[in-house]
Amino acid sequence: MLLLMAFTPLFSNVAFAQDDYEEILLSPIEELAYEEGTGEIRGFGQAISANAQLALNTAKAQATADLQVKIEQYVRYGLNQYMDETTVGDRSSLDEKTRNDVVTAAKGVIEGATVLKSRKLYSKSKRKYMYEVCMKYDRAGIISAMEAQSERILKNRERFEKDMQEAWDELDARNGRKTPAEKRAEQEARVNEMQQGNLDRENKRAIDLENAKGKNAVELEKVRNKPTKRTVIEENY
Repeated sequence: MLLLMAFTPLFSNVAFAQDDYEEILLSPIEELAYEEGTGEIRGFGQAISANAQLALNTAKAQATADLQVKIEQYVRYGLNQYMDETTVGDRSSLDEKTRNDVVTAAKGVIEGATVLKSRKLYSKSKRKYMYEVCMKYDRAGIISAMEAQSERILKNRERFEKDMQEAWDELDARNGRKTPAEKRAEQEARVNEMQQGNLDRENKRAIDLENAKGKNAVELEKVRNKPTKRTVIEENY
């Protein structure tokens, strides 16, 4: 019994620590960067500085770098799929040099990227600014840059564009990207589940407390109703 009592506070503290966790939600700007079905490729950047302009410029640079990484990922994946589909025998529709030229050209379009949305925050305690930026580039522009690098692609432009779009849609599906509405629904479901879990635990604690009170009351009543020796003698008499 003493051993059980010694460990009880420890378990209670652990439960409290778990209940104290809160879900960290995506900011609205970051959510935009993951939005799909827009016909765009997007990047996200965030920066903090005592200088507002420096924070903005750094966030833009980070978003641009993120966008460039994504563009290269999409382009290489799309080209691989396209080349697999159009290979005849052992001969690919694109040689290695052309393939590299196409990738380089697609990465170069980053200069035409624009800011979709940004937000500016300020911390009074730290006296610093935080900027969040979402950059975007149209997928059609990337495909145009790729097409301009290869005569073979231009000869079968319609097939190329179709294969690239299908490959990119497949990549989105593999990466598990979802629409903001789907993400919000999942977040709300998780929050509701956490809240329900807390309510269930509180309800169980209340029930256990009431049961304990009831048990104590029953035991107390038994003690009160237990006949004494004197009472027994008087009854026999």
